[in-house]
Amino acid sequence: MLSRKPYRLLCSLFFLVGVVDPALARLPDNLDALLVQPPIIGVAPGARAWNADGSALAFAWNDRGGATRDLWLHIPGEGDARRLTQLSEGETGGAGVTELDWIDARRIALVIDGALWSYDLGSAQLRELESRIAQLRNLQVSPDGRRLAFTSGGPATRYQHAFMGDGSLWLRDTDAPAGSPSVQLHGNADPKVAVERYEWSGDGSRIALLEADNSPVREREIHYHLDGELKVDRVARAFPGEPVTRRRLGVLDVTGGGEPRWLQLDDPEYPVWDFGLSADGSQLFTLTSDSLVKHPKVYVHTVDSGDREVFYQRQDPGNVVPGWRAAWAPDDEGLIILTDRDGYYHLYHVPEAGAEPRAITAGEWEIWSFDVDSANGLLYFVANRDHTAERHLYRVPVSGGEVERLTSAAGHWDPQFAGDFSRVALTYSSDTLPPDLYALLLSGASEAARITHSPTPAFDEYTWAEADYIAYPSDRDGQSVLGRLQVPPDFDPQGCYPLIVGSIYSDTVVNQWARLTRRPNWALDQYLVSQGYLVLKVNVRGSRGQGRVFSGGLFHDYGGIDIDDIETVVRGLIADGTVDADRVGIWGNSYGGLMTVMSLFRKPGLYAAGIAGAPATNVAHAYPSQMWVMGEPAGDDFPARYERQSPLFQSAGLADPLMIIHGTTDPIVLYSDTLALLERLIAQNKTAELVTLPGGSHGWMADSPAQTRFAYSRMLDFFTRHLPPGQVEGACEASPGASHDG
Repeated sequence: MLSRKPYRLLCSLFFLVGVVDPALARLPDNLDALLVQPPIIGVAPGARAWNADGSALAFAWNDRGGATRDLWLHIPGEGDARRLTQLSEGETGGAGVTELDWIDARRIALVIDGALWSYDLGSAQLRELESRIAQLRNLQVSPDGRRLAFTSGGPATRYQHAFMGDGSLWLRDTDAPAGSPSVQLHGNADPKVAVERYEWSGDGSRIALLEADNSPVREREIHYHLDGELKVDRVARAFPGEPVTRRRLGVLDVTGGGEPRWLQLDDPEYPVWDFGLSADGSQLFTLTSDSLVKHPKVYVHTVDSGDREVFYQRQDPGNVVPGWRAAWAPDDEGLIILTDRDGYYHLYHVPEAGAEPRAITAGEWEIWSFDVDSANGLLYFVANRDHTAERHLYRVPVSGGEVERLTSAAGHWDPQFAGDFSRVALTYSSDTLPPDLYALLLSGASEAARITHSPTPAFDEYTWAEADYIAYPSDRDGQSVLGRLQVPPDFDPQGCYPLIVGSIYSDTVVNQWARLTRRPNWALDQYLVSQGYLVLKVNVRGSRGQGRVFSGGLFHDYGGIDIDDIETVVRGLIADGTVDADRVGIWGNSYGGLMTVMSLFRKPGLYAAGIAGAPATNVAHAYPSQMWVMGEPAGDDFPARYERQSPLFQSAGLADPLMIIHGTTDPIVLYSDTLALLERLIAQNKTAELVTLPGGSHGWMADSPAQTRFAYSRMLDFFTRHLPPGQVEGACEASPGASHDG
């Protein structure tokens, strides 16, 4: 077992912000107190942007934890950040500031509740710039500072179930008077067509845009009862093998008007992962792949002629994680490409089309994102180089050489750079600290300085769960399977504890406060630990960070090797004498729900009980993107391949207590799929408990405080009945068949 002491020591030394007498600190053993509004962990800072020379940082935040974020300003060396707007006074329920960008040294452009505003630092005045266009988003000031671009309408959610407004791309001069109309640069009257993303050229003369057309996607009706009425939601929702969103990529001259120059794509249904214009706008790179993400390609287009050439490509039949990215190298001398061509996601320089990529970084670790500092010939990137569960900021010369780590405290760092790369703003969290904003000077040796303190004073009154990072060799192929084990502050390695595995999902073994802070599962985890449970998350196959061989093990094997990985760690803890083999529970939502029910169906007796939230029970009804893992609905092994990965067809093995929680309006995993599974269980004379959440969504644990409390109370009652909490003195006795060797 890996020690957690280095984590605890480093975090406490670096971020000592409040000291509470240990005698006064208490365990988070009151779930209602953890779910209080405003949240005890506060609200993390949102949008961030530096001015041109890195001398001032604007950001969106609510220092009292409310939902409405104000505009704040931090000037390095001048003390505490200060609030510039008063939007949060009264908390009207709006989101407040959601996007921002600097117009010049004095003015900041803002999106406030979907409308365009500006704030003048000199006069301290807030002005509405555009009142006629609704649902503004994707705000960007041109590199030359002369123009503001933004989109309107577009996808209502990241899943594109519905559209709002006209999905247009708009432009206005930064010196245009407040209230003057913006210019529609590109638009479509069809509400199912929207500009999804756009990028400026370095000189501000051109914009490349990616347009998404959702009209081919089949619409489905979701029928449900709410408020005593039968209601119907109509959503755009494709299944595997059905038509998907079609995209096209074009380039616009900002001053010339007219239609975009539409550039050639291999197939409009193929995903476009990245694109970018050269500094002068004459060339555009596109990073795309086939629908199954097995053949990534990078093209470089000559914009005026429309010609293109393959710049880089590779074949990877077993790939399931499309983590590729690209950017222009300094002086547009080729491209910097993030690819796992050598087994792990690393940075390569490709100087010209077809040239052999030159590795800039290498090793058994992975990079998630990168930024190019062209002026200084440096690459900044976020990676897990020093620990699989951490995300630190590093830099390396484009020419290659020594990698320099820039962040020190163990945890998760998310950067936003000043345009001149003099400073970086970072959102940081760890196992014991919720997200907050920090700033770091990039020249010389320095530590990140804390700017915000988001948790409420009550947060510091608690003693929060610690986390151990553990690893066991897979029983299937020997790969190292990592776990994140939350333990109470008084954890006794010689004690015998019940274990809750969950919420299970991919990419959950990360040293951060929570995978999704808007969902209060962190509160449930902390409460469970306070009651005497250990809480485990497992880095299952398909997760990033351990290389292509590890992640690719999930290919064609949902509900197979992933649940074997979970079993590996569970049996390891049982064999170590830490966990009571008779008191192990498991739970997860969506894909985690699939793994939960498959674990009960295929591994009877291992788990005392399982709770599946919105479980994906039939992969034939998954999103088409899940074909990355499960393959197309075709071939000699179809439908057997899909049935093997679908709990609906594996339910005969259920022998242990199962609870299912599902919201009736869920468009991602359909409630009707849960009913289909229950029909089958009834026919097989099996027993399961169903918690139906009327009007509940896919993220049911965050729909409303009342629903959260209701659902969590049902979960806690279920686990308490089937695996009572509390430590037993002395090491556990492994039950028959519970040894790690299996």
